[in-house]
Amino acid sequence: MKNVTATIIICFLAISLLYCSQGEQKVTLRFKYEPGLNLKYEQLTKRNTKVFENGEMTESYSRNYDMTVKQSVVGIAADGTAEIVEEDSWVYIKPNEKDSTIIDTVMHSRELTMNVAANGKVVKVGFADDTDAATISYLRNYFEQAWPVFPDGELPVDYSWTQTATVVMTDETLEASTTYSIKSLVREAGYDCAVVDYSGNMLIPLMPSAKKPEFIGGIDRIKTSGVIYFAYKEGVVVLQREQWTIHGERQKRSDKGVVDITVEVELDSDYTLVHREKI
Repeated sequence: MKNVTATIIICFLAISLLYCSQGEQKVTLRFKYEPGLNLKYEQLTKRNTKVFENGEMTESYSRNYDMTVKQSVVGIAADGTAEIVEEDSWVYIKPNEKDSTIIDTVMHSRELTMNVAANGKVVKVGFADDTDAATISYLRNYFEQAWPVFPDGELPVDYSWTQTATVVMTDETLEASTTYSIKSLVREAGYDCAVVDYSGNMLIPLMPSAKKPEFIGGIDRIKTSGVIYFAYKEGVVVLQREQWTIHGERQKRSDKGVVDITVEVELDSDYTLVHREKI
């Protein structure tokens, strides 16, 4: 009797294992944009910055940024690309430049339009105001290098992919890359989510700016790591946590000639979906 019972148990376990291996859950990662979809995110960022001029530290400060991001899908092209209007507003505090005992509250806002494919690729980005070419170039490089482009098809846990971008500088050509991996499937904030880990580097050239004529140019070398909770049924990012380490190299003109500037930044950011509705 014991042998029969043991055989039944072994067969049951074998069948269970076979069922689990055949029933491995896979997910399709696609943004599900549609006209009238409105998304609201809160982004909290902590930034520690040190600035050096010709090797000597001239600034050291920490700031916390509280940003609200509102995205509205205003149209879908024939190829499925979504036109999204994004309104960003953020605030931070800093000591007054003339009297450090006084704390100033600084508020900023901007509006941009993005054309985004269902796989996440940013096809086009533009700004509503007269943002200068240097800022537009920086953000376009950011979108190209930092935004994940999801692979086609159904993807299992532990699937990974790498995105690369070529960065052409005046005297050299560089390559930036980020590797993404689906680590697990979980519930987060009421959504079924794929947890996507990533790490890599960005290389963002800095163009001369019309707003700062003394600035010559440079490059930001950025190491990135983070995790994205992507609601695969609804096709939206629910939560993204990210860390940056920035080594910035710049040059500017001064009365004493060309000054070499180095910027060292440690940055932590949480980006959280707080509202989603279809009008």
